[in-house]
Amino acid sequence: MKKFSILIPTRKRTILLKETLLTIENQTKNKNLFEIIIGIDTDDQETKKFIDDYKKNSQIDIIITLMERGKGYQDQPLRLKKMVLSSNGEYLIHFADDMKLLTPSWDSVLEQKIDSLPPDKLFLLFPSHNQVNTNWPLVQIISKRWFNLTGKFCNCIETDTELLIISTLLKRNHKMNNINIYHSKEIDQTFSEGRKIMLSGKNNTNSVLSIKKFFLILMDFQILKENLNNKNISTNNNFKKLKFYFINFFCFFYYLNIIKKKLKIYRIQDFFKT
Repeated sequence: MKKFSILIPTRKRTILLKETLLTIENQTKNKNLFEIIIGIDTDDQETKKFIDDYKKNSQIDIIITLMERGKGYQDQPLRLKKMVLSSNGEYLIHFADDMKLLTPSWDSVLEQKIDSLPPDKLFLLFPSHNQVNTNWPLVQIISKRWFNLTGKFCNCIETDTELLIISTLLKRNHKMNNINIYHSKEIDQTFSEGRKIMLSGKNNTNSVLSIKKFFLILMDFQILKENLNNKNISTNNNFKKLKFYFINFFCFFYYLNIIKKKLKIYRIQDFFKT
């Protein structure tokens, strides 16, 4: 079993992806502890061919996870879940195909940080980055245990926001200022077809601003919270799920207020735009 699985969904960005893979390989000290899961659409033969050629000389194991194109960026939760199911790592690192690792031996820093945290493994880690909101987790690191308990990596297309909400409510998120990444600001066709649409608010079916998705986020929070209290609860426990629905219904505005106060997001009127 690997210790870390790096998850990289991608589509027709082989030049950027190559730079990303090279920085991971060059900056990683203990390469045998890592694997990289590349999520590729079945119609993206260009990227598949590139990865098939690249992994022949890679010092880090690379696994290709193929999936139907579907709704593109809207399918991000499904993509990540399928990629995780193909992984062998104890910890999951959601990386973008247009990022560069800037910190040499970053994995040693990451291991030291994990060793200093609770052994239950229920926390969110994220490195420093070059984007405007420096306290947002552009790269999200959670444990396979988190995934197994909730049954998913995320519910929404805004993976970073969702995991930040959950970890904030749990009081379990940690920024690592001594690991740095650079996130490209290049706008290409892939960006325009996916993330740009999401950021514009024109296509938010699976957004954190959906009441349904917000309740699912709170459900995952409740599951993780109970497990932090040494109660073995999973999404398969229907009685607990019903209980959590009632808790979240009556505590909706309470949680909303916490998130608004700490993260400066969420207004009740936003939910009615989705």
